[in-house]
Amino acid sequence: MYNYENDSLQVYLTAEILPVGKYKIFNFHLDNGAEDFYCRQDFEIPFEVTENKISYIGDYLCVPIKASFLGIKGPYGGLFFLSDKLSRDSSIIANKYKEFDFRNIINRTPDSLINNIGCIEKKEQSF
Repeated sequence: MYNYENDSLQVYLTAEILPVGKYKIFNFHLDNGAEDFYCRQDFEIPFEVTENKISYIGDYLCVPIKASFLGIKGPYGGLFFLSDKLSRDSSIIANKYKEFDFRNIINRTPDSLINNIGCIEKKEQSF
């Protein structure tokens, strides 16, 4: 079940409880049951978790691009996008996770947004 949906977008929001410290996001892996996408290139997105605060780290989106030639399905790929959607997400997250105090939220979406990162669908090998 999605937390936000419109004609062209389905969004699932999640929260993780992490110990205070510094962290890095270093790859994307999105799996919707039918497609399984990983990032093609290395990157790092650092963020920090501080005591008694909620760290919002942004909206991570994969836009699949399906290839075909003469009706024959080819390899899948796509693009990843990272953006600040705190204004949209804050009320949805607050309703979903009522046990957290959302008056103490820190927006940690990176200043220089990472966009157009190529991705590819990973398929299981069959022998």
